[in-house]
Amino acid sequence: MTRAKGGHSRSKKASKKRIDRWLSSPAYEKCREKWTARTGEFSVENKIAKYPDEFLAIQSSSKVVAKQLRIHFPGLQTRQLESADSTRKLLFPVPTPENRLLDPLHPPYLAMRFPSVVSPKTNSRLVLAWDKLLASGVKFPKVDPNRSTTPALHLGIWEIFSSKPFISANSRQTPEVNKSIDIFLGLVGKLLAPKIGALLKEHCPDQYARQIQAYSRVKRILGPELVERPTMDFTGSFFSVAVKEGSSEKVHIDFNDDINGITWVVPLGDWEGGEFCAPQLGYKIPIIPGQILGVMTKLLAHCGAPVTNGRRIVLTLFSDRFLLGHSDKDTRKRGVNIV
Repeated sequence: MTRAKGGHSRSKKASKKRIDRWLSSPAYEKCREKWTARTGEFSVENKIAKYPDEFLAIQSSSKVVAKQLRIHFPGLQTRQLESADSTRKLLFPVPTPENRLLDPLHPPYLAMRFPSVVSPKTNSRLVLAWDKLLASGVKFPKVDPNRSTTPALHLGIWEIFSSKPFISANSRQTPEVNKSIDIFLGLVGKLLAPKIGALLKEHCPDQYARQIQAYSRVKRILGPELVERPTMDFTGSFFSVAVKEGSSEKVHIDFNDDINGITWVVPLGDWEGGEFCAPQLGYKIPIIPGQILGVMTKLLAHCGAPVTNGRRIVLTLFSDRFLLGHSDKDTRKRGVNIV
């Protein structure tokens, strides 16, 4: 399909007007007050001087990300980033958007780390299920060289480069492997999804509502498949589970994540190192056993510090931009507010 001349420019102008109206409205001021009140004593000092827009215009090029890093953070060594507090709840509030980039669907926080979410028993059960999955002969996809030297298994539901949600190819292997996948995902859905949904609802209620709207659409489309494989159903807290061992040691942007979405990083095992490094925040954020991190991975360039000791299995729980974006369109067509 050929884009009408000037269509992109008109779309950008219309979007800017909509955002400007939002930022000048009383409702926005109430939201700002609500967000500020929620941060409380747990907020960390926000070291960034402006809204982190360095990578907004980049669609899918890791080379451009690397170039932008050299421009905005010359001589950056992620190991030299200041280490955030390792034990408390941490909230990184969105700075006042002087440059009018904040979308009404934007979460109130760039990153959130919560302690004491994954109990030692839950940790052990998930690690054991992961080891059984590895022993079943599961096949991994090719390594993404833009992120890491080790592969990640992508399980669950997504809609990448499609018009409808579908169960990922990694989730559809031999009957023996599928059984092990279902056991592992069943534990993720039972032990993690409710807690993550509750945290999202408490700290980012608009984003939670958007996830639930997307969940309604997924159930309408994939109803029979979810009946057959109910462990693919995470009740809207997230839709996809990426699993790998170690760290994604190369600084990158998660291009297929939603620009206003929260991705959850849940490490398992017993390890040292592996901090979440985010140059735009000015910190490397420890995530020790029991903790989880919610973060805007499409907005913030990031990588994992090396694991210096022990074994670290990382679950990345997310909803891709196609699934959420198509849900938004479907919601508008039905005349319902997105949030």
